Amino acid sequence: GNQGWWNRTGTTLSPVTAGDTITSSGNISTSGSGSITSASTLTASGSGGLILSSGETLTNATNNVFTFSTNAGATADILQIQPNVSGVLSFAGTVTSADLTANRTYTLPDESGTVCLQNSASCGFALGTTTLQSAYDATSGNTITATDGRDLAFTFPDTTTDPSFTVNLQCVTSCSTSGVFAVQSAGTNVFRVDPNGNTNLGIGGIASTIQIGNTTGAVTQTINFGNNSTASSTTNINIGSSIAGTTAITGATTITNRTSGSVDTLIVNNGTSAGTILKLQDNGSDVLSVADGGNLLATKHSSFGGAAAIDSCPNLSPCEAITGAQETFTDLSSTNKVGNYTHITLDPAADNTRSNAAGMFISQIKTGNTKNFSGFYPIVGTYSGALQSGDGNVSAAIGIISQVQNSGSGTISNGIGVQSTIGGSGSFTNATAFSAAMSFGSAAVATSYGVSVNAASGSALTNNYGIYVAPQSVGTTGNYGIAIGTASGGTTSQTLWIGNDADGTTANAGLAFGQTVGTQANLYRGANNQLKTDSQFLAQTTTNSTSAFSVNNSAGLNLLKVDNSSSNPSNLVTNPSFETNTTGWVARTGCTLARVTTTAYAGTASGQCINTATANAGMNFPVSLTSSTAYNLVVYARADTTSGNFSTLQIGRADDGSTDTQCLTAQTVSSTGWTRYVCSFTTGTTSGSPYIYIKQTDATARTVYVDAVVLQTQANADSNNYRDGKISFGTNSITSPLTLQNVENSTGAFQVNNAVGAQVFNINTTDQNFVQNSSLEVKTTNWAAKGSATIARSTTQQIDGSASLLVTTTAAANDGAQYTLPNAVAVGQQVTLSGYVRLNATAFGAGTLVGGYVNGGGDTTCVLAPAVSATVPSATGWTRFTCTMTVATTNATAVFLKQTDAVARSFYVDAVQLENGATATTYGLGRISTSGEFITPQSFRNQADSTTAFQIVNAANTTSLFNVDTLNSGITTNSTASTLTAFAMNANSITSGTALSLSATATTTGNDLLISPGAGVTSGSAIKVSASGTSAISAGLVQIAHSGAYTSTGGLLNVTGNATVSGTVV
Repeated sequence: GNQGWWNRTGTTLSPVTAGDTITSSGNISTSGSGSITSASTLTASGSGGLILSSGETLTNATNNVFTFSTNAGATADILQIQPNVSGVLSFAGTVTSADLTANRTYTLPDESGTVCLQNSASCGFALGTTTLQSAYDATSGNTITATDGRDLAFTFPDTTTDPSFTVNLQCVTSCSTSGVFAVQSAGTNVFRVDPNGNTNLGIGGIASTIQIGNTTGAVTQTINFGNNSTASSTTNINIGSSIAGTTAITGATTITNRTSGSVDTLIVNNGTSAGTILKLQDNGSDVLSVADGGNLLATKHSSFGGAAAIDSCPNLSPCEAITGAQETFTDLSSTNKVGNYTHITLDPAADNTRSNAAGMFISQIKTGNTKNFSGFYPIVGTYSGALQSGDGNVSAAIGIISQVQNSGSGTISNGIGVQSTIGGSGSFTNATAFSAAMSFGSAAVATSYGVSVNAASGSALTNNYGIYVAPQSVGTTGNYGIAIGTASGGTTSQTLWIGNDADGTTANAGLAFGQTVGTQANLYRGANNQLKTDSQFLAQTTTNSTSAFSVNNSAGLNLLKVDNSSSNPSNLVTNPSFETNTTGWVARTGCTLARVTTTAYAGTASGQCINTATANAGMNFPVSLTSSTAYNLVVYARADTTSGNFSTLQIGRADDGSTDTQCLTAQTVSSTGWTRYVCSFTTGTTSGSPYIYIKQTDATARTVYVDAVVLQTQANADSNNYRDGKISFGTNSITSPLTLQNVENSTGAFQVNNAVGAQVFNINTTDQNFVQNSSLEVKTTNWAAKGSATIARSTTQQIDGSASLLVTTTAAANDGAQYTLPNAVAVGQQVTLSGYVRLNATAFGAGTLVGGYVNGGGDTTCVLAPAVSATVPSATGWTRFTCTMTVATTNATAVFLKQTDAVARSFYVDAVQLENGATATTYGLGRISTSGEFITPQSFRNQADSTTAFQIVNAANTTSLFNVDTLNSGITTNSTASTLTAFAMNANSITSGTALSLSATATTTGNDLLISPGAGVTSGSAIKVSASGTSAISAGLVQIAHSGAYTSTGGLLNVTGNATVSGTVV
């Protein structure tokens, strides 16, 4: 193309003449480090451009101003880049961009100013994070002016920890106009919060409406003012100005006080000496106002027929307001007319002769009314009270007087003096229809009544009740006709006092229970302050207790306590005494089973079997029996008086539910009383439905009664006596069968004293026996078989109680029975072992039964006395054996009775005793002492013959002075005195007959009378027969005679030694 003249100096191309141009339709380019220099304007026109290759420089040597222009026309914008040249050093300013992936347009705003870069503090940017505080600190940073249509919104999102918007006013001094938070209208505050907490609404004299709460729909809004958490805090709410103007509250407003503490709910303070303190209006009309000074003005609604003023009575002027003529209340029918006679306040300047002040008194109802009416029917919120705050006397101050009278000829269907109704669909924490509270402080009050009901009067009352409470039944947890709190304080406090007007001693002064008058159960005071009833008295607890019923004396000492939780434990007979029915019992063939109350051993009922003439008639009770288990069975039975006594009773069980196995048979049943039957058995293999039975074995028609049946496993048995509970008492009369078992043994377990306290009868349950289970009355506790023998508790034979231990040996020496002592006997201690033995099968040989003790060294035996032989012990009675031994080497842990020969036999053991010392005392589970006389004939009969059926021993219980041996039919006397006669008989009054007569019709050997003095007799007589007085004995002092053929070889009188006879021998 065309070009002007340019110089090229080195690598620089520049125009020769300023203003020259190089015009080219192509490109002008330099390469390497060359440059294009222009003194004026370097223009690239057309579609070409000015291109600088990498490393090239475009330089304006004059002012370093580069103008990028276009010839698109006069309206084209020009972009100029003008570096600052005032600096001392020269730096390069680089305008660059990221690697572009498309054409980009960078548009600068149509404004003059400085383009600020990020992190450039020179033009107002804060280095680092930009905050509202930094914006505020900047020039003019304290004002935000919104523009048209652009709202300013702060959004606080719902986050895990929600953000808050807080305005913290921290002004301390001079804060009346400064340091506030305000909302203004045209520069005037309409809402302001001061730093001291004062909040102002509607200030600045601007007409406005302040609305707090605006509910739509069925919602409830709560607005709280002054939600103080500190008791000493006070919140004042000022509504309106205290200087001038009027403030009105429209709409329904409820003011609720705090839920605890005592404080005024609402205080309305006039603050001036004029004007009205409070006005209540209805549709703009005053209905109640409190004037300055406290006067109360009540204006009756116009529809009620006018107004009535209620004012105080400072000068004892008539303090009452009467509505005038009989007015009609719109909430009653037109026929119900009431009058209103009201006294409000009495504040007399002088004595007041009025004796009553009433809050409201409805005096009459129009004659002929046929509607129900109430003497006083208040609505919710009504309060009527009598307040005495002066120094004068008031003869009667009554909060509410309600009087209902009928002086006309009409009938009042329901006359109610006071009626209180509580209800509605809302919830109540506590609902009290009538509440009476009294608080007197330190004032002296003679008598106070929470509720006082005066006596009714009238001659035609059908039923008169001082207080009537209708049946209560809607309570989900409990219903109480009357609930009375516990009285306390004072010396004669009573929670409920009946008959306080007089000491009534008839049923009229007591309590009645039931619906029918005159036939219901009652409870009242007797003549001697006794609690009486004209009907039966039954105390039945809902659950059994160890103290179901107790009687204590004034000092709190228990005189009577009934424990109904201690019946026989683990009794397998669940209906043992037929108290309510015959459930569980099954009649056997021939028996008609029924529950009767005509006779009973325990409780009030028994089971009756009316048997036909059928063998095995009786009753069964199904029980669950365990194989190879020992059981105790107790049954009480009797016959009726018509049937009489019989001896065919059998009791037992059926292990397989069908085959009867007896444990007692041929038992005698009395028709005059109850007999207890006790037996033990061990089951075989059980199957089917086992049962126990009570039956007769003969085919005779009779009636039998059964009661108090106990079946227990021996492992769980505690007693062979039936019981429903336990009774502990002071002084009582008991007319039913009774078993007394103390919790602990004592020397005075049971006593009978005379009137002066002297003991007449006493039972001592203590003993010194180391063998606690000495007579096997309940179970075999601590007893075990020795060697290969077996043992079992048996009720077949017994010397004491109702049971004994049956020992069955094998053909092995050392078989027997052993008792483990609860407490070991120490080494060196001397003890005496005694016990009764009765042979069952196979006699012993001489000395083949021994006793002894067990310790670490094995068995230590001792020889029994009397000597064991082929006839001792006997199979027809009990022999008591004793032996004394001293424990050696180690402590004794058990005692035993065992055989020494290898013979299979069986024998019974009972009444075993181990005691300290060398003497076996008389056996007994206790002691009975009596200081009285037996004034009726006495008969002593043991249940089994024994060598010690009856004994008289010395005080030390070491020597038997007199013994009756019913086994061998002998009597033995023993004397240890050296100067007395062993046996003396005085017959001073006999004038005919014989003082001592011996008759032996069967004696063929031996002696009818053998007198053999011991070696220690030195003086006195072995036997002495003497007579005193002057009367002659015609038959002789001693007569020896025989009748029939005399064959005795010993002679009628055999005297060994010398015989001295004074007088004549005939």
